[in-house]
Amino acid sequence: MLVLNEYVNMVGAVIDVAEHSTYLELTSRVCYYDEPNLNNDMLPYDEFTEERARTLINMPVQAKYRINPNGEPTFSGHEMVKKKDGSVEFKTSSIGTHTEIYIENDNVDVNGTIKNLPCLFAKYRIWKRYKNVVAAVQRLFNLGKLYSSWELNTYQYIFDRGIRKVTDYEFLANTLLGFEYAYPSYGTSANAISMAEFNDSQLIIAEALSQDLIDENNNNNKEENLLSNKTESSTVEENIVTSTSVETQSDTTGTATTSTDTEKTNIENPTTDSAQLTDYDLRDKVRAACRTKLGKWCWVSFLFPNEKEVWCEYDGRESELDYVKFTYEVGDDDSITVSEPTYVKLTVSVAEINTKIAELEKEVSTVKAELDIKNNAISKASETIQSLNVTISELKPFKEQVEIAEQKRIEIEIAEDKARLKAKLLKGNLFTETEIAEKNITDLIEARNESAINGLIADKFVASFDSQTNETILTSETQKPEKATASLETDDDDDDIRSFMHKLLSK
Repeated sequence: MLVLNEYVNMVGAVIDVAEHSTYLELTSRVCYYDEPNLNNDMLPYDEFTEERARTLINMPVQAKYRINPNGEPTFSGHEMVKKKDGSVEFKTSSIGTHTEIYIENDNVDVNGTIKNLPCLFAKYRIWKRYKNVVAAVQRLFNLGKLYSSWELNTYQYIFDRGIRKVTDYEFLANTLLGFEYAYPSYGTSANAISMAEFNDSQLIIAEALSQDLIDENNNNNKEENLLSNKTESSTVEENIVTSTSVETQSDTTGTATTSTDTEKTNIENPTTDSAQLTDYDLRDKVRAACRTKLGKWCWVSFLFPNEKEVWCEYDGRESELDYVKFTYEVGDDDSITVSEPTYVKLTVSVAEINTKIAELEKEVSTVKAELDIKNNAISKASETIQSLNVTISELKPFKEQVEIAEQKRIEIEIAEDKARLKAKLLKGNLFTETEIAEKNITDLIEARNESAINGLIADKFVASFDSQTNETILTSETQKPEKATASLETDDDDDDIRSFMHKLLSK
């Protein structure tokens, strides 16, 4: 796993120095959180961040003092050397200790973009007993090029979409670097080395490791070789996975012993993450292995170190869209083995990628514009609905009042109808109150069945008329005849039956 301290003048740089009688006290911005570095490794900022940051307190400040070609005091890097027995050794010395840490947001340069991120700051003391070291510190600080590179033991990480997020770790040390010899592996904004990644934990160092630093016969006194390496690309694109335990030695050396094992993300014992090949070396060896496996000329076009995958162009391919794909493994002796070839075809040529992306972006923009129009229409419709709902809510009390008034009107009308029908039955003394209280008649009144009520009245009237006729006949039979005195042309106003019924039923 690679975790690095970006070497820009906003990240991993000393920001303050105070001089005391026995020591120099410095403050450095050690790293930032929540953004991957150029090696695609990230320290997340969460509730455990401060607890992990505190593991740096009382841990050593390391450095390797030397003189640059101009005779000026400076530092080298971590001075990591791989021995013949496979162990890894750091030839730095303890020159001070960390006393305090704090985390606060700061503006930092991340891949050319200024971002405000939570950053880890550390205060540490450089002992004045090492006068040459103090001279180098003061010189580099005055130049604004006193960089620091931390070392981590990592215990757990998550690999997602090309980003390694280190979720469990502790600080082991912080090493001061001289810009003349600690050349960044990913450009001038980051100095980082990656030691071999193991099953247990990983020792991670935020400085670039160029090939001369891990050579078994490394000679740090050859200034020309070091300066030559400074001008070469020393990007570390591959990690060798081995298992190791780390011993911390006071004052002088940190040693890590390695043994081969398989990679896993949950780690228990310390291990060292060591990149033993430079980018150029890795590409060269992968290219040679691919040519041997393929049996014809080919060359590396795309190298994906995290996935350990390579895509090569090859002789005789039909078009520029055709490639051959291999996966590869790096052995303990830096040897490369590759898988059987798999022929793949791109859907668009590399030269047309930008054009294709532009077309897709245009399509996305068009679809987005259409969605915006539809969303605006939906928004307006929603506003109209809300407005209508408000109007309805405002009119609801009036609607209720109208409904209540209408109900009262209907009830009054029904009551009046019933009273009218009852009065109609009582008119002419055809029905008594007792008779109209009977169920069959009250049901007709409640139902307001005027037709049936008219029928009852007619029947009652006819029945009463027949009764009166019978009574007259009986009387004439028992009484003596009397002489009629009335004229047949009577002047009485009595109505005949038809007229009476018409008047009665029409009211």
